[in-house]
Amino acid sequence: NIDLVVIGNFGTDETTINPKFTEMGSWFDYFSGEEITINEVEGSITLSAGEWHIYTSERISDGNPGVVEIVDNPVRITPFPFTQEDEITVVFDASKATSAGTLGLIGADKVYLHSGVTILGSNNDGWDNTVGNLMDDGVGEMIETSEDIWEITLTPETYYSLGVDEITELKMYFRDADNKNIGKGFRDEDVVYSVELPGPFVAVEPSAFTANDEITITFNTAKGNKELLEATKVYMHSGLGYEETDTPWESAWQDVVGNWGNDDGVGLMTQSETNSNLWSITLTPADYYGIPAGSRIKWMSMVFRNASGAQKGTGVPGEIENGIIHTNRDFFIQNNYDFPLSLESELSDWRIYPNPANSTLKIEVSNAEKRTISIQDLTGKEVSRFDVNGSLELDISDLKRGLYFIRNIDTKEVIKFLKD
Repeated sequence: NIDLVVIGNFGTDETTINPKFTEMGSWFDYFSGEEITINEVEGSITLSAGEWHIYTSERISDGNPGVVEIVDNPVRITPFPFTQEDEITVVFDASKATSAGTLGLIGADKVYLHSGVTILGSNNDGWDNTVGNLMDDGVGEMIETSEDIWEITLTPETYYSLGVDEITELKMYFRDADNKNIGKGFRDEDVVYSVELPGPFVAVEPSAFTANDEITITFNTAKGNKELLEATKVYMHSGLGYEETDTPWESAWQDVVGNWGNDDGVGLMTQSETNSNLWSITLTPADYYGIPAGSRIKWMSMVFRNASGAQKGTGVPGEIENGIIHTNRDFFIQNNYDFPLSLESELSDWRIYPNPANSTLKIEVSNAEKRTISIQDLTGKEVSRFDVNGSLELDISDLKRGLYFIRNIDTKEVIKFLKD
């Protein structure tokens, strides 16, 4: 006879929700033991990112403080994501840091960044290339920009003397000049930020191509959130977009190839022999996606997964080299090929328009004589034949995208037509 309500904010920003308590009165937080009073069942509660609670209508726990805590990261790095070659600013908020058994850094006169890195391929379980001498010597000293907010700007490649090494993480904590008080992250742990490895997350080579060109698509499992870093197989699930658009996620999942969750070889990528993090697949779009050779591909949509489909490789939403990671973690890569904006659309006494066209094609004959018109694909196969006497508006929505020949059977003239 005890009611139980579970609420959580699974987003990355603070939000207000209606917990829909079943009755007014006292409710008890199972983990903290805290009692709250509900005055209206349709009220609201504000939750931080990642905050969640179990409430019961009767007390069944005195609480277990510290079992469930809210992550409130005291460090912000801009820009993010970043590579070791980027200049970054590390911002430390002493009021959000944990003190690790000291008095903490709120109100400190000086704050130092004590930090190191994780070098790719290193067997060191701790820090590599540590910078900081635990003295008041200026190495890692930060600037206070407002009360308890401290900043330092650096370029990892030079700051940590990396040379030819590549790094995957920055590791840090903060201290005062005397090294008596420190500030750390969640549960008194070091603060760790991922570093993007140099090179693109997803690469299409060549970056400018037609449907008839052979292209190679490469996915780097060591970038982003690295879910597929240890995968024994990587599959590409992909589609195409034919529109010139800034929102490819709305239209670029067409002519999809891939059978999600099936280890059937469709979209299977090959692991590089020289860099185990790189997986690639080589294909000709016209053949691979079963589209006409003249199709104008504007975008490629992609998701990369393991053999079972239980894991997919993701990254921080936003712009990447030559493309976008959408908020749903799908990848969209732009084709840089400069397609012609229009084609020759008028010959002798007849013309077609618009060209290219998407759903409707208009054909006009300038004299009163009837003309027989044939539409043929690139292989010469006739897909349609009709008569025009003056003008005709033709529904072409069922045609596949690509290049076609429109033949005037009477005059033997041909106009190239692009179905967009």
